[in-house]
Amino acid sequence: MRDHLSPAEYQSVNTANNFIQLFKSYRLKLNQISPTSGVSSHELISFSKEVWPVVNNYFEFERDILSNRILNNVNINLTPSFMSGTLSENLEYIRILNYYMNGNDYPEMPLIDLLDLWIQDQVGHAVLLYNVLDPVEIKIRTMVDSIITILRGYILQIRKFKITGNYSPSIELRIKRLAVQVFEEIMKFYQLVENTIALYKSDELLSRTTLRFLEHHIPETCYFLNKLSEYAGEIKPQIEDCPLSKPSFNI
Repeated sequence: MRDHLSPAEYQSVNTANNFIQLFKSYRLKLNQISPTSGVSSHELISFSKEVWPVVNNYFEFERDILSNRILNNVNINLTPSFMSGTLSENLEYIRILNYYMNGNDYPEMPLIDLLDLWIQDQVGHAVLLYNVLDPVEIKIRTMVDSIITILRGYILQIRKFKITGNYSPSIELRIKRLAVQVFEEIMKFYQLVENTIALYKSDELLSRTTLRFLEHHIPETCYFLNKLSEYAGEIKPQIEDCPLSKPSFNI
């Protein structure tokens, strides 16, 4: 958010910087909690309660930016469609955190809702990647554009299933088959991002982006792939090494 705001939006930039520092401190604090601690442990309950107001305030900050973007009252290099996608993503994190605050694990989203939310997120990532590449990077841009088109087609299929409200066994089977198709396309995108990062690191990519931006695709994509694997067991062996953090950055 901060890197896409105009420097002229100094108040919003300062607010974003404050959130960055807060989240950095919480990441460090979370790393001090044992990975074996369960959701009912005192440490995780206490941490969840401490971080919840900050997470919620950040959601309100993003929502305010979106409202002003729609009214053209803020200078930010992000579209309303992208920001509405990140808000939906943040709502899911808040939902999970609400359960953690009470020492409970959270119920998983229905598969169709999971697909709807995270395919939108992946489309947003792909559009951003396309836009930061120099126009001469024709091959990569063409590949990204193809992925965007296919993912948008999947969203249309999902919306048709959702609007009918018909989740008969045959429809459920079709949705699971669709999930496997989505997985295959997301893996293509993941591998394309990995190759793009390798080109960037070797100074062979023309773009207007940063390594941090490119690598931020990785943990969110891996999160989605891990969630998909819970519905399609055959996926799991293919994503065992998929990291849930940026490879080059601790925070």
